[in-house]
Amino acid sequence: MTEKTTSGKWNKIAVIISVISLSISLGLTIYSFKLTEQANEISRKSLELEDILANYTSVIDAEQHAVGLLYASGFSFYPNGSIESFSSYGHLNFSLKVITPHYGNVSVEIVNFTADNSQLVLNTEKLNQTTVSYVWEDEKYHSLVVQGLNSLDASLELKGVVYPDASSLPAKGETIEFPIGWLNLNATLFDLQNHVTTTQGFRELIRVRVTVPYS
Repeated sequence: MTEKTTSGKWNKIAVIISVISLSISLGLTIYSFKLTEQANEISRKSLELEDILANYTSVIDAEQHAVGLLYASGFSFYPNGSIESFSSYGHLNFSLKVITPHYGNVSVEIVNFTADNSQLVLNTEKLNQTTVSYVWEDEKYHSLVVQGLNSLDASLELKGVVYPDASSLPAKGETIEFPIGWLNLNATLFDLQNHVTTTQGFRELIRVRVTVPYS
């Protein structure tokens, strides 16, 4: 009787172990299946994202409220002692937002300068002689960009020649600041993967600050 009882107990234990093993095996199978599903979903979404990134159009957005500031240095005078023109040096700081699907290179170059005499501070007869350009003619801004959104802070060193209206200048020793026109620029993105070029034109206001010399 004891042997039968003992045998029955071992049979029950074996059944319990089998059930536990089967449950564990089933649980692991379900868990593995879920992991596979999750991996497949992540892979699918990754492929969708790659497809979106590979096909969307690059965008360049330039800050439209930057101001370039030049400081007057050398002066030339009329025979009567009034200022005919002055050279000036300064810089333009501005920001760009670049969205791109691939790595690329961004460059910014000056197209031209448009004098604006709406403040009546420039010599109207020599308006076209008022100029703003690079300090070095071959200078451009360059920056590498990565996939996604890029925020760039850029700077260009500038020089200018200004022909003011002598009557608009203050007394000797005093300082005045006024706008002289708009610097027209192009921002160009070159996609290093597909070799596509995207260009966005923009313009920034240029001001000049001058302290009228005593002589």
